[in-house]
Amino acid sequence: MLAAVVLMRWKGPELIPAILNKTNETFDTIADTFLPGSPVEARRTAQAFAERRGEIAKRQATYCSRDSSQYSETECANTQQLKDQYFADLEAFRAMVREQYGDAPIVDLIYRGLGDINPGFVA
Repeated sequence: MLAAVVLMRWKGPELIPAILNKTNETFDTIADTFLPGSPVEARRTAQAFAERRGEIAKRQATYCSRDSSQYSETECANTQQLKDQYFADLEAFRAMVREQYGDAPIVDLIYRGLGDINPGFVA
């Protein structure tokens, strides 16, 4: 029992996301088979936007905060360019989803749990 607890404390943070990713891939494959169009592909793109948003936030905290030991005006400017491009790409993606799916319930599935990637997100 103690060994299981130690193993979960050590590998748990990596195991759970790995299991969830594998499960999500299986559900995505099933959904691709039965749903019209490719809402699962749109979901994967929305998830990639969420990851990209997280990376930009990390860069901002690292390079744009004067309290950071790695503060850099140059890297902060590069990060701002990445952020501007991210928002332009995100708006293009949202427009594509609106055009392809309109107000269909599948749109909720595409954006579910992704925070401000969802155009209807309220904090």
